[in-house]
Amino acid sequence: MNTELKSRLITPNNGLFNKVFIALTLSTLVNVSYAEIEISQDLSDLTDAERAWFDDDSELNAITVNGGELNWVTKDKTIGQYGLENNLTLSVSALTDGWVQFTQCHNNLDPIQKIEVQYNAQNTRGLTLKEAQNIDAVQIDNNTQAAVLLGVKKQGRVCISGESKSLEKTDSGYLVKRGPYMRKFLDGYYPMALKETLNWSQTNLKLNANGIQSQTGQVYEYSDKAQTLSAEYWFEGRLSPRYEFSVQ
Repeated sequence: MNTELKSRLITPNNGLFNKVFIALTLSTLVNVSYAEIEISQDLSDLTDAERAWFDDDSELNAITVNGGELNWVTKDKTIGQYGLENNLTLSVSALTDGWVQFTQCHNNLDPIQKIEVQYNAQNTRGLTLKEAQNIDAVQIDNNTQAAVLLGVKKQGRVCISGESKSLEKTDSGYLVKRGPYMRKFLDGYYPMALKETLNWSQTNLKLNANGIQSQTGQVYEYSDKAQTLSAEYWFEGRLSPRYEFSVQ
């Protein structure tokens, strides 16, 4: 399953609006599919001047932005902006059927009347609301595997749990393949924070830690004994993390 979240966020700012487009992809390798965060297109509350400004992107022509290549940035460039957290738990049954337990949190959401998160129903199941802050209501539909956020306030946060078919058997063991993650506006890519936590303590797997080393834009906390990995990334462009496991 390939899960893509798209959002064009409209944020009041002294009578004007910030225009942001976020595109994130959470890959699970089974089938290509998409989930989108869609914004309600009701602009009836805008003045004529605000609507004209919203529709006019000419001012962006003078801005030099990242074209998609992966660049690592420092954490301070992402503070206060939209960020994503993913927590994955690999169970014994996942080694057979590929179903991985997840909790996904969206942080620092902008004020929007309606956001729809639509997952691939074939590769996602059991969606449950775990936490919501600065959001009037969250509706979960497990028939369509969707979550609708209503009345999102400034610094909104929502966490949704469920299961996704995201573990793949390989010749040398198992693979969790993620991404590409991105924060995109028109043809440009902007700094984004991502935190992924993996726990495989219920299994007999061992993480291949080659290449997992903290450096600019990447911080890893790895415990072979506890069988956990916490990875934090600060970047712009497209990021596709890979986590390889062998059987002990």
